[in-house]
Amino acid sequence: MAASSVVVAGPPGIKQEDLHHPSLEQLPGPHNVSTTIPDGLHRKSLPIPGVAVLLGFQNYITMLGTSVLIPVTVIRAIGREPGDLARTIQSVLFVTAINTLVQTGLGSRLPTVMGSSFYFLPMMLSIVSRRGIIDYPDPNERFLRGMRATQGGFIAGSALNIVLGFSGLWGVAFTYISPIVIAPITILVGLGIFEHGFPGVAKCVEIGIPALLLFLLFSKRRCLFCYCPDSRNPYPLQWGAPTFTAGDAFGIMTGGFASLLESTGEFYSLSRLSGATPPPSYIISRGIGWQGIGLLFNGFWGTSTGTTVAPENVGLVGLTRVGSRRVAEISAGFMLFFSIFGKFGAVLASIPQPIVTAFLCINFGVVVGTGISMFQFANMNSTRNIFVVGFSLFMGLSVPQYFNEFSLRSGHGPVNTNSPWFNNILSAFFSSSMIVCFVVGTVLDTTLTRHVSK
Repeated sequence: MAASSVVVAGPPGIKQEDLHHPSLEQLPGPHNVSTTIPDGLHRKSLPIPGVAVLLGFQNYITMLGTSVLIPVTVIRAIGREPGDLARTIQSVLFVTAINTLVQTGLGSRLPTVMGSSFYFLPMMLSIVSRRGIIDYPDPNERFLRGMRATQGGFIAGSALNIVLGFSGLWGVAFTYISPIVIAPITILVGLGIFEHGFPGVAKCVEIGIPALLLFLLFSKRRCLFCYCPDSRNPYPLQWGAPTFTAGDAFGIMTGGFASLLESTGEFYSLSRLSGATPPPSYIISRGIGWQGIGLLFNGFWGTSTGTTVAPENVGLVGLTRVGSRRVAEISAGFMLFFSIFGKFGAVLASIPQPIVTAFLCINFGVVVGTGISMFQFANMNSTRNIFVVGFSLFMGLSVPQYFNEFSLRSGHGPVNTNSPWFNNILSAFFSSSMIVCFVVGTVLDTTLTRHVSK
């Protein structure tokens, strides 16, 4: 009697292409929703119009979370009414739409959706909380004084990005920066909100999604809908003449340098996820220069926040595999519409934060993975490069953690001189993981001797 054969289940065999594969400057062409597959950003291959509109709306929803959260934090620090918050959010959306159109048409010309940067938030809170503003008795005048001070800071502080960008200095500098510095910066962009990622999602588990939707949508945020005007056109200097101080300007420049690093990393990520070759230096410089103009727009319109390339939307390009400037421009169209017709925008701004956070976890994870993929362009068989990457990443996470914990314990940063603006600049500098990583990585990469691996 013949013995029956036994089939033993086991793990699939390892494919040779998973072990040996060439480095690719361009990822395989993104699956565009048109009938042709683009081979980069140079072929005019556009999505189907109907799908492009849906993708544009998806990009708008994705960037809405930070566009609402940052103004909420600043306006609450001033202690003003929901009506002022609604008008500020409308201004943020309006200026973000302009910055997106400028960046896709004149700046980097990548499928870039601009957003709001958290790196300006500590300086914004410092400005609106200082004497002469927070202690003013009339709430309306207190709000206007705070917004005018932030306007002046952004108008003056935007000079750093404008000069570094349009002079070409930033692009020239980055030609000497190797992938072992660029990749960790991109990784830290994706890790920028990791401490708020799953903890924000877990709130849905504790409360329950149905109850959370009903309670937050119709209870907590109903004031934003009620106080939001039916239609309103944000305009320059709407809060009055800006006020200027040197401390505010230098503080905004520090946040601007952090957002400059963030946007640079995102330009590389967008190019890679869109199936294009790495952007040349003049593209990087031009994009940073127009980002500086965007910061100037933030100042004139009084948005209480600064602009940067939205990391969450970069991750969305990786998920949808659609790298189209048309989609980014349609997204800007939605921003313009909802910034003018406030009632519609207030409904979307009322989406519960845990739901937004869940989506951000996925998008920021794609950005982290994109940064890791850049290591293929460096010799990671070299112990020197391993040390530079590991130490710069570790210090980029550890130094800001020390500054943040010290500030929570003591109410001020480790640097506590008689000049508050000087303290704020150093605290903002060392609280930025990307700035610390960039400085440490660049110094080590340019000073340590390179040895050829044998």
